[in-house]
Amino acid sequence: MTPPTDVARRTGDRVRRVIFTREQIADRVRELGSEISACYDPREELLVLGLLKGSFMFLADLAPSLGRSRVSAAWQLPGTASYSA
Repeated sequence: MTPPTDVARRTGDRVRRVIFTREQIADRVRELGSEISACYDPREELLVLGLLKGSFMFLADLAPSLGRSRVSAAWQLPGTASYSA
């Protein structure tokens, strides 16, 4: 992916430039879904784990890409805790 040539500057928030457009990110997520689907036998279930709080947003975008294939996927978002006292 090549970054867009346009640079976005806003005064109200801190966005200084756009590295990847929404379309570029969506295209890459679809590509990842296709690549993942191609690696697994459609008769086997794929376990997809989202480990960080914000991962569900990525997984929500990834799910339709996996659903277009014949891959069966189980989705889990386990909670985690710090080991520090």
